[in-house]
Amino acid sequence: MKWCAILLLILTWAVPLAGEPLEWPLRIEIKQSSSFAEYRGLRFHAGIDLKTQGTIGHPVHAIADGFVSRLKVQHRGAGNSVYLDHPGAGVRSLYAHLDRFAEPMASYIAAKQAKTGSRYGIDDSFGPDRFPVKKGQIIGYSGETGLGPPHLHFELRRFNDHPISPAMVGLIAPDTSRPEAFHVHVDPLSPETVIDGGFRPVTIPLTKTGPGRYVWKHSVHLAGRAGLHVGIIDHGEGGSRFGVDLVRLMVDGQTLFERRFQTFSYDHNPQCPYVYDHHRSERPGTGFVYTLFRWPHDTTPFAGSWPPWAGVLDLAPGTHQVAILVADFAGNEVTIEGTVVVEPALAKTHPYRGALAVRQVTYHPMAVIAECTRPAGLPAGTDAVAVTDDTGQEHLLPAIATKETLAVAFPIDKRWEGGGRAGGVPVLPPHRYVDGRGGEVAGPDGFVVRFPPGSLNLPVLARVERVRSVQPPAGKSGAVLQEVSPVWWFSPDQIVTGAPAQVVLPFPEGHPVRQLGIYRWRHGRAYSYLGGSPRERALVCDTRVFAPFLVVRDAVPPRVKFKGTRTVSGLGPCLVFAVADEGEGIDWYAARATLGDRPAEVDSDPDKDELYILTGGKPVGKARVALQVFDQAGNMTAWTGTP
Repeated sequence: MKWCAILLLILTWAVPLAGEPLEWPLRIEIKQSSSFAEYRGLRFHAGIDLKTQGTIGHPVHAIADGFVSRLKVQHRGAGNSVYLDHPGAGVRSLYAHLDRFAEPMASYIAAKQAKTGSRYGIDDSFGPDRFPVKKGQIIGYSGETGLGPPHLHFELRRFNDHPISPAMVGLIAPDTSRPEAFHVHVDPLSPETVIDGGFRPVTIPLTKTGPGRYVWKHSVHLAGRAGLHVGIIDHGEGGSRFGVDLVRLMVDGQTLFERRFQTFSYDHNPQCPYVYDHHRSERPGTGFVYTLFRWPHDTTPFAGSWPPWAGVLDLAPGTHQVAILVADFAGNEVTIEGTVVVEPALAKTHPYRGALAVRQVTYHPMAVIAECTRPAGLPAGTDAVAVTDDTGQEHLLPAIATKETLAVAFPIDKRWEGGGRAGGVPVLPPHRYVDGRGGEVAGPDGFVVRFPPGSLNLPVLARVERVRSVQPPAGKSGAVLQEVSPVWWFSPDQIVTGAPAQVVLPFPEGHPVRQLGIYRWRHGRAYSYLGGSPRERALVCDTRVFAPFLVVRDAVPPRVKFKGTRTVSGLGPCLVFAVADEGEGIDWYAARATLGDRPAEVDSDPDKDELYILTGGKPVGKARVALQVFDQAGNMTAWTGTP
């Protein structure tokens, strides 16, 4: 029934829009800086971003007749934004990051700000009679309010607020360049899948053979089920990176799977990591990495009516020709071709029954791989290892031997929670089996990961290791970030949960709790702050992705530097300060200032790392200026002086 409902929604969305052609909202040359439904970490981009020549103040026009249905003023996010409903065209349009509103909306917003005593927090809706607009009417002026540099975020939606691609209504920016392909990735999708002689995923480099044509640098030898991913970028002017409209997988001339990026619901945003491979897309030089099969938990309309697991390579033995077709929103195409040689599955008829020495343990969605040192005298043709679980029952598991190693694949199964032994020697350490019902994975020293019911899309065999002890502060003068816990590593670290899991990190006594936070450890003393709320001698934060975690104390105050005076759009004449913080980040809403003996209003632009003291247009002269800047850990820096 769920898939029937999705098909009905797709057919509904596919109905052509009514009315006359729509117009672009800008009268300058149309150039994009981002595209519809492209990868944005754990969400999709709901519109397109239009360049505004690096400046603000360009008139923004209504794309069709209609009325203002909503006005919003936010400090961050979309900043100043206008929503228009176009009943004749059957769409709603959104224009975000505006510098200011046109009349009569500008007067309405000014009156509302005066009444509330606040510049921000306005979110008002209207009927068709309050602010009617005509096609081409100026509704505002482009800016850089909210997030990002000067640009116009332009979005089209159905009246149920489901975003749709502007290309569906003929709004296609000029584009003659073809997308660029980076790699094809082959992932095992069963415990016994063998790719190029191993259990691990394989990345295939590509060779460009002509305009819009790529070939795999080598064929792939495959036994068992596997899934493909492809890294793609559609390049724009000035280094802009776009997603594409279509990716299609064909095998032996037949379409096996296809994605079209035309519409989605905001409720689908958490599924972005199922459409794009999250971890690969985050790496440099990979592009946006599109998944060319449908996970069973992917219910986005991008895959149309294709059923779960559509696109998975589960082919008959022999040689097969694979082609991947990619098209951008302007119709520019590329084709990526390669060969898959399907071989017989491991027979598991020649098992090894001796002891093994484990080198490392790795993970993929369907198996845990114990890579061991190849034992002396290993018989030729060994394709399995006899492993006993913690009840003493023996199992023959698939194995692959190389000159130096013998790899054993353990299926994701509860029987392996207690680990596995080969020849009486541990070959798989104990794990915790957790499935969609949820559960806890406990590590050393009180570290815990809690998975609520429904947060895991596939079951996992998980464990936590302590990979580095607490390091003393670096030997440099001044305040520094201080590690107060070891570094814990959760495996499998490549999963992305469907709903947030909870990470619990204990911390020792003797530290101000507000200065403690959960950080991601990158390398050496490089950290990035994740969050953390104190609960009974531990810090807790929610996460959908996993990293090496540790607790760090931030006793480092922010850095503050006076930059001069400047007229800031929307604020007027201001004293401008550059601010920076090494740990948890600036608390942008906690800053306080006085000009002479009177309190002064403080505003900010986090994108520019700037704080503004508003002068109200009055000369400051030699008045004493006092500014207090706080970070999220409660550290404060006071700046005093005369501008």
